[in-house]
Amino acid sequence: MAFLKILFYLVVLIAVLVLAYYTTRMLGRGMGRAQRTGGMEILDQMALGRDAYLLVVKVQERIFLMGITPGGISKIEELESYDKKGAAETPPDFISLLSSQMKGHFQEKGQKDRQEKKAGEKNHE
Repeated sequence: MAFLKILFYLVVLIAVLVLAYYTTRMLGRGMGRAQRTGGMEILDQMALGRDAYLLVVKVQERIFLMGITPGGISKIEELESYDKKGAAETPPDFISLLSSQMKGHFQEKGQKDRQEKKAGEKNHE
């Protein structure tokens, strides 16, 4: 009976993790992409706080630096040009991060095992 209870909790945990994974993927699809509507395009954005952002917006052929807060939207400055320097690469997804960490861990463990085996063989000689 206790085994079935543990198995049930394990299945529920796995289901919650799978749902969390797919929910974050679905919510994160639009993040980090340039958004374009008609003659407007968001070129870049930066969070300054919980509800405050800076946006670089291209409207027709003009580029603006905008401040967005819960109190309103304000034009900070009109820019002559904008070049997104130091653009970060798309962050890797969870699966690729996990697999790279696991590979590194097992490679280190394998190297330690080989060194211990060699040391053991030298001691026997």
